[in-house]
Amino acid sequence: MGFGFVFIGYLFMFSFTPYGFDVLPDIVGFGIAYIGIKNLADYGCGWDILKKYFLLLLPSSFVTFVIQLLGVIKPDTFQIPFWNFIYEAVIFFYNILLFVAIYKISEDVEMRSIKIKAQRNMIMGVIYFMVGILFKLPIPVVQKVVTLLKTRYAAGAIFYLYGYVWLFLNLAVIFSCYMWICAQGDEDMPMKERKIRPKRNEDD
Repeated sequence: MGFGFVFIGYLFMFSFTPYGFDVLPDIVGFGIAYIGIKNLADYGCGWDILKKYFLLLLPSSFVTFVIQLLGVIKPDTFQIPFWNFIYEAVIFFYNILLFVAIYKISEDVEMRSIKIKAQRNMIMGVIYFMVGILFKLPIPVVQKVVTLLKTRYAAGAIFYLYGYVWLFLNLAVIFSCYMWICAQGDEDMPMKERKIRPKRNEDD
């Protein structure tokens, strides 16, 4: 139906940069996720909006990929300081739109547990990105506080761990959708799945 592709694509949200370059580039993950979201868009519930958002998401992730590649080739000459803030905002809205869509589709099929988890993950995501932006603000006073928190209270390690816990919880929710929500007639899903129907036009 599409959740499997979304799940595989979301795996690329994990950063693995052994040589200063992400070997799991977002552009590849979003390309895979788009296949699934394109199928899910027929059911409404916010998936159609998310599909349109890829018109911004795919080019942004491609620019990020090029910047990372050039940064490895010419680390001292090629830098775009504010692009990270822009790209993090793009990623933030992707996650929000994704879990709004999961929230709505789980509500339609009365999967209350998935609905609650999607809502929880949205709240966790807002906290994660707000703190992440705060940590990176180029304001001397803010950076002094951040340095104090990192050195005295291990805030950097806690934030890093929080981010990975959030990503794993996101994957768990997407996998739950794959296991329990599917289109009618889909024989690859478990027996206890909840079926959904494509959205209909008002004239039908």
